[in-house]
Amino acid sequence: MSLFAKDKKIGEIAVKKAYVLLKRAGYSPRVPFQVEKDHDLILGDGRRVEVKFDVVMDSTRNLGVEWWSDKIARQPGWGQYCEADILMQFYNMDNAVVVDWPEFKRWIMENFEKFERKDSKYSNADVILVPMDQIPEFVKIHDIGNMFKLDYDLARWEIEAIRGRKYRIEPAKSNRAVCVFCGESISKGHLRVGNQGGWRHGRCAVSEGILSRDSLERLEGIDELNEWQTEHMQKIVD
Repeated sequence: MSLFAKDKKIGEIAVKKAYVLLKRAGYSPRVPFQVEKDHDLILGDGRRVEVKFDVVMDSTRNLGVEWWSDKIARQPGWGQYCEADILMQFYNMDNAVVVDWPEFKRWIMENFEKFERKDSKYSNADVILVPMDQIPEFVKIHDIGNMFKLDYDLARWEIEAIRGRKYRIEPAKSNRAVCVFCGESISKGHLRVGNQGGWRHGRCAVSEGILSRDSLERLEGIDELNEWQTEHMQKIVD
């Protein structure tokens, strides 16, 4: 299955979930009689809802708005032609940003030059990146948005473990490594924690949330440390 087909399938699941929860909450959603390109559901009060699933929002914390579907041919993307009343953008299966689309679009236009842009991974599309923490409260639809919020309450190391990212602990082999957390060098022989994304001091790994008492035994290389090194790391995480 191609990435596009996979994302499309996930999008369909998001619409299904939105429909079920809106129905249970008494919003009386219905599916349009014919397929519409700018909305997926219609609420009982007539408001049109566009449901999207952005697979990178959860990690980048940016809401992507497709401005041009083909920036070379100047074909407008959904950010320009969508006339829905509500945008419901999932960033995982339990959480979504829900906004008044006309107000949100108006705010984007007023701040157009401030946003970073990126190319789509599928085509010549041009995507506006809107930081989720900068979306103003006045464009959010809280009564619906609160239905799509679940705090996972997971530590950083637990999230990394779910993603399959493993960290290793070892004595630094030279003085060349620089801690990606504090920016200072890691002295040769001092214990360091990291992976291909970079190394950090043991204390910095704790501060960053990727190392704790519960995750210490999960580190690759923990069994290779001597007794003093192991006790030292246990004191750090405690």
